[in-house]
Amino acid sequence: MEYSREERAIIALSNATSEHIGQFSRALSSEFGCCDGQKICLSVIERAAKRVYKDRALPSEAEADKIISRLERENCFAVTFASEDYPLSLRAIPDPPPVLYAKGNRELLKKRKFCIVGSRMMPAWAKATGTKIAEELCERFVIVTGLAEGGDRAAIDGAIDSGNLICVLPNGLDVVYPAIHTALQKEVAKKGLLLSEYPLGVKTTKYAFPARNRILAALS
Repeated sequence: MEYSREERAIIALSNATSEHIGQFSRALSSEFGCCDGQKICLSVIERAAKRVYKDRALPSEAEADKIISRLERENCFAVTFASEDYPLSLRAIPDPPPVLYAKGNRELLKKRKFCIVGSRMMPAWAKATGTKIAEELCERFVIVTGLAEGGDRAAIDGAIDSGNLICVLPNGLDVVYPAIHTALQKEVAKKGLLLSEYPLGVKTTKYAFPARNRILAALS
């Protein structure tokens, strides 16, 4: 997949600052305005008054190539502020992710979305009801959810056969949480779309779940 100079810069910077991705996202939004991807390029980031990347050297072209090559090996791709199909609804929140790492059907980003989440522990009747609701809604919407047991799983079970399903993860796309959903995560990538703001290899943390939830809400 070909990436523009702006996209490559954002991908490289996001990986270099993955441990502080929230701060990086807010800095980009504050400095350039999250709705104007044309302003985000290597030269502007390097010379901006606030020095978004502070005093560290910018990632080299070789580093960007390495990151993109790894994405391609994992059959993943990146959607950035500077990408045409970066969701407009995400641009409207205070701290939009500068990059969405994705695996699966990219066209789902352009469709109307409906979020379904719920308790991780629920009785059988509630799970069956959630599955039925998702099954009906996915005829008109792309269902957006996580990958947890309970409400998330009910939504997945109802929507996955239609392909109208996006699961947003609190970790890199090559990490599975919970581990019991390894096969399920692969199936979602095959039939629908996996999304994460975290680069490959980033493991799940407690704070990543509420951060992930803002993406679930904004997409829908």
